[in-house]
Amino acid sequence: EALSADREESEPEGNDSDDEDQQQQQQQASSSAAAAAAGHSRKISKPFLPLELLKELQASLSQGKQAGVLNQVDEDRLRQLLKVLLPHVQLGDGRLLDEHDTATSNTAKAIAAALEAVCCCLQLLAAPGLSTSLYLDELLTATVQVAKYQLQYNVLAFHHVPYRQLYRPSSAAADDAPATSNKKRARVESAGKVPRLVSDVRAKLELLLKLLAQVVDRVLLEVELLLPLVRVALTCLQVDSLQLLQVEAVALAVAVFKAYPQQRQHIMDEVLTTVIANITVVGSRGPVRLLEATDANERPLPIMMATALIMQLVEVSVELPPVDADAAVIKLAFQGAYRWSDVFWKGVFARLPAAKAAKSDGACDFKSVMEALVADLLAVQMLPEWPVATIMLRRFTKVLSSDSGLKHSDTAVKQASVEFTGQLTARLCADALAAEQTAEEVTALLEAAEAAADNDALQAVEAPERRQEQILNSLHLDYLAAAHSSSRNSLDSSNSITAAARRFVCCRMLNDTIYATNRGGGDAKLSEEQLSLLLVQHRRLQDSSQPVLGPAIGSLELSRAQHVSLVRWWVVGGPLGAGRGTLIKWLLEAGSREGK
Repeated sequence: EALSADREESEPEGNDSDDEDQQQQQQQASSSAAAAAAGHSRKISKPFLPLELLKELQASLSQGKQAGVLNQVDEDRLRQLLKVLLPHVQLGDGRLLDEHDTATSNTAKAIAAALEAVCCCLQLLAAPGLSTSLYLDELLTATVQVAKYQLQYNVLAFHHVPYRQLYRPSSAAADDAPATSNKKRARVESAGKVPRLVSDVRAKLELLLKLLAQVVDRVLLEVELLLPLVRVALTCLQVDSLQLLQVEAVALAVAVFKAYPQQRQHIMDEVLTTVIANITVVGSRGPVRLLEATDANERPLPIMMATALIMQLVEVSVELPPVDADAAVIKLAFQGAYRWSDVFWKGVFARLPAAKAAKSDGACDFKSVMEALVADLLAVQMLPEWPVATIMLRRFTKVLSSDSGLKHSDTAVKQASVEFTGQLTARLCADALAAEQTAEEVTALLEAAEAAADNDALQAVEAPERRQEQILNSLHLDYLAAAHSSSRNSLDSSNSITAAARRFVCCRMLNDTIYATNRGGGDAKLSEEQLSLLLVQHRRLQDSSQPVLGPAIGSLELSRAQHVSLVRWWVVGGPLGAGRGTLIKWLLEAGSREGK
């Protein structure tokens, strides 16, 4: 259709067309004929569509997706477009870039056209409301294969010497002599000085992984195809110079974890073996922190990409069930957060003995890695965007007190667990002190919010602490909704950190309400009808774009620092904060055993 439109626009109005117009028409006619032929042969040796045309098409499809109009285009035309692009997509599989390739080389042109065609297809397939018949199996297979191949052989192999030796051993062998040259090359590659064409491929793969994560959210692909790509994408987290690619690799892993519940154990195992086990400690600075969260004063707060990954995996493991769900499903809606937090921490603790034994052989100090993970969670648990951090810390203390930690038979593991307990206790006590200093402000904010709230917005809750908790959660949801709306231009709505956090908070609120009611025992048990009503109420909270407590709440104009104070108040007063005394008791018991 793009070719046809170009030909119509270039038609001469009279008989005075110049040579340049004729040449352009001939070139476009030739491209159109080649496209038609490709629709039958399905295999080509070089691109027949100009790269600039593919770039324009990709930009147009992106605009159409953002505007939500692609589903209004005739389905047959969209299918024909995908079939024409398929041969270009297939060009990218099995093509290796050479260090000396230029933009005009056949290999470079084929790879550039293939990646641009892939992005065109994914821009279209990521659009909402499309017919499922447009998700062609052959196209999706080629897309994933090209992404995996280019990521392995033309990006990772150029950015990290070990991957060059793994994926391109012949090139690595040629680089081994002389040794001094190899050392120099290693320094250059680790510094990110790679060929310009490789940088172009990397940039296109960043967009490709981002779009593929959106497609995974819309249609199920073959897991045998996706999981190897996820594994390769996760290896990007070992290469510090690939920061933007790491962000999109995390998004893809999270999307697959959410869409394929049966594969979650497999993906969690990959995270533990591919990501966590390979975090390197840089001297006294600890692991590199590349993802920037935002603190209470809106300053950058760097955390490890691995921490962001595991938090998002746990976050998407829970969701509110459909409104027709039975009572058992409603009660267990939030259990996924507990389950996968436990799986993660047990897997991490299980690596402590082996890491200690291998430390003398040059292995990374895994204890420092664990300390960094806990430090990241403690740093972000007060931030509105990361409500999952508190849950993960609670489950950390559970595993810490088990046979995997303080009760482990290995003395070194016990000692490390005592240090983790001290780290956790010190930070929680500091947070409790900070919450005490802002207690009056928080109380005033909650009272002002209650006064401004609509009468129908607040449920009748007899216990004052439950009323305060409801107001705080409502303010939290409103903050996340506003933050998501302001970032909508930069983040897709289905993958936004704030959107995922809002869904997580709604599910946690439902769980907390059920637990608080059932805890009373006797007649306080919720009936199936009451559970269904609670589910409907929380789904309305999740799906509503209006302030939870009514429009008058906007007049409070709370700052980010005030929202952080509210979250801190909730954390300190919750199960984790209330467990400070238990943690101190564990430390005293450990000290007593040590003294004996």
